[in-house]
Amino acid sequence: MTAVDKRLNADEMQMLRALIGKKILSFRHEEFHPTHASYGAVGIETEQGMIYLFSDLEPLSAYGYVDDVAVWTLTRERRAWIDESPYAYVFASASPVNATVKEIHVVQEHQRLYENGGQTFDVRVTRGIIFDFGDYQYSLEKAVWFSQLIFIEKGNDLINTFDSTDKFVAADWNEGWDEGVTAECDREIVVIR
Repeated sequence: MTAVDKRLNADEMQMLRALIGKKILSFRHEEFHPTHASYGAVGIETEQGMIYLFSDLEPLSAYGYVDDVAVWTLTRERRAWIDESPYAYVFASASPVNATVKEIHVVQEHQRLYENGGQTFDVRVTRGIIFDFGDYQYSLEKAVWFSQLIFIEKGNDLINTFDSTDKFVAADWNEGWDEGVTAECDREIVVIR
């Protein structure tokens, strides 16, 4: 069995924990056209400076083959490629917030694959982060486990806008799993207060 853990690590979770009670000024992202998504990066502008959420491609052996899979990283270090053409558009737009973080919900998934009854893959991944400001929320979501796109939404009860775990179970991004393969997916929400 292959086990893969690509959840935010302890340092990254601590970086989120340090935002509780602090003001977020804006989320920096590429211009929303045609979707509310940013490719590869989102900037979280705080009074204490910028935090970057990167969605980097990394070769992983998962689900029966080696493929480039997007893995989330939180850091305070700005990467040079952000300012280089053709990527300078990444932080061209901002969604203003100017509000204090009350809670942060980190959406984790535990994905499992079985072939002919035996477990072949055990994968844990961070699927999203929801910032709760009391009156409304902002969410950052990786809609498909391998995608570099980070979808950005504003509203209430945003966990209800996340793609269902059924999407993974059905593998509806590629016409389903191979014959004899079944999938399970559980979601856990870690609440940081």
